[in-house]
Amino acid sequence: HRGADTTGPIWRGSGDVTAIVILGMHRSGTSAITRALNLLGAEIGPEADLGRYWESQRMRVPLDAVLAVFDGAWDAPGVMPEGWERTPAVRAIEPQAREALAAYGEPAVMVWKDPRTCLEMPFWRPLLGGDPVVVLIHRHPEEVWGSLDTRNGFGPGLSFALWERYNADALRGAAGLRTVVLSYSDLVERPVETTTALVTTLAGWG
Repeated sequence: HRGADTTGPIWRGSGDVTAIVILGMHRSGTSAITRALNLLGAEIGPEADLGRYWESQRMRVPLDAVLAVFDGAWDAPGVMPEGWERTPAVRAIEPQAREALAAYGEPAVMVWKDPRTCLEMPFWRPLLGGDPVVVLIHRHPEEVWGSLDTRNGFGPGLSFALWERYNADALRGAAGLRTVVLSYSDLVERPVETTTALVTTLAGWG
């Protein structure tokens, strides 16, 4: 954390990579891959702050605040026009976001996931600094619908629309960043091989 400097990025790393951001639609395996990387040494944040899906509850506050600026929520994201991350209402949320990131301390490597980040990478990317690495995990939309139906009672129309919005925004947000793309089916059916390949790639990037 940069102390009194409130304009620069939160993260300063001695190596090439300090931040790994997990992107993926809800119910697509983001929790599993986040916990796996945490067990392999990446900092996941204060234990007291973690929710049941290995998500920082402190980070969720600014995440939801950004969506609310556009009259949206995780299950009904609003229209976010080009340049939305530079609007005064969104910039006003930066102090909250910086405070949440500062809670991670200064680990060599941190890993952070919340599916809402798929929608908000243009806002978070400058705060992370040093061009974070992205791990993008995807799952077949019918499987996502089945899981959302079980957990939330969502029908196929809403589930497919959310799947499309989250994945499309995630791809746009990851543009220009080093990105590993994984499939949920590979993670479930070949967990050792898939995770080994992921870690080998990340290690090669520092």
